[in-house]
Amino acid sequence: MFESYEKAIADIAAGLSKFRIIHLLSIQEVSHRYRRSSLGVFWITGNMAVLIATIGFVFGNIFIADTSKYVPFLTAGFIFWGLFSTTLGEGVLAYINGEELLKSEPIPMSLLIFRALWYNLIVAAHNFVIFIFVPTFKQILFSI
Repeated sequence: MFESYEKAIADIAAGLSKFRIIHLLSIQEVSHRYRRSSLGVFWITGNMAVLIATIGFVFGNIFIADTSKYVPFLTAGFIFWGLFSTTLGEGVLAYINGEELLKSEPIPMSLLIFRALWYNLIVAAHNFVIFIFVPTFKQILFSI
């Protein structure tokens, strides 16, 4: 029984030791997914910014909420929910998407999970830009 735990821990350690490969594969995934878009991954960031602005404006007026308190919580919630949901969705498909890599190279199995996680953290970092600009834009957008 402990033998399988030792193998799993060894695989995780081997996967983490190859962080450079994880990083390069994740960057390649970002550029591959958004190669046809001129905005790249910022297309998702812009989409989320419009969603937050719309929901903040509509529900802020419906609930008569103070936007200086409501919108930052809404923004943080959407960013972390986006990270959680996409990580869960991509984690399920990590081995399917990495099938050719597994067949061609002797890599640790955990490397594919770490690649999916790191890719989603890169996208979340792009989305975090929205949270930084919320105090600036909330005065412009919600003063209408």
